[in-house]
Amino acid sequence: MSRVKVLSDDMKLECLALVKAYDRRRKTYKLKREEIIRSSSDNIVTIADPDHPDDKRKGEGVYIPGSRFATRTTENISERLLALEEHPETQKMRAVEYAAKNIGSDLTAKDRKTLKDAIFKSCLNGRRYPFERLNVEGMERSCFYDRRRKFLIDIAKYMKML
Repeated sequence: MSRVKVLSDDMKLECLALVKAYDRRRKTYKLKREEIIRSSSDNIVTIADPDHPDDKRKGEGVYIPGSRFATRTTENISERLLALEEHPETQKMRAVEYAAKNIGSDLTAKDRKTLKDAIFKSCLNGRRYPFERLNVEGMERSCFYDRRRKFLIDIAKYMKML
């Protein structure tokens, strides 16, 4: 008796691509977030060093006082952070995080971490890491692949593909 396909093959491949690009997206997100948080106010202007005009690190930041327009630095930062959270790449990263959070909620913390790592390895490189090489104790092959399928379905639901 075969199982009913919830995810079509193209949706499954799309969800696997989201998992494969998760680390890259997370690193990019962290860098952009740090850049936004550490950004300076609008009253600071960088003046290039005359000896090294191309090297931005050797420039000097100059504060221009007496601006007649009040700046709202904190508000600007929060707006930029909100825009970053609504960015499609961030949404894709959050979909994988949401699905990973739901993996193995009925298991102990140690078993849950083992299962999560095994599912990620299987999604990243399934041919290299079949079930037999993942060393998931206390779980049958079919149960593991059912949980992996649910992980991909959770990603698809978060991304509103289903």
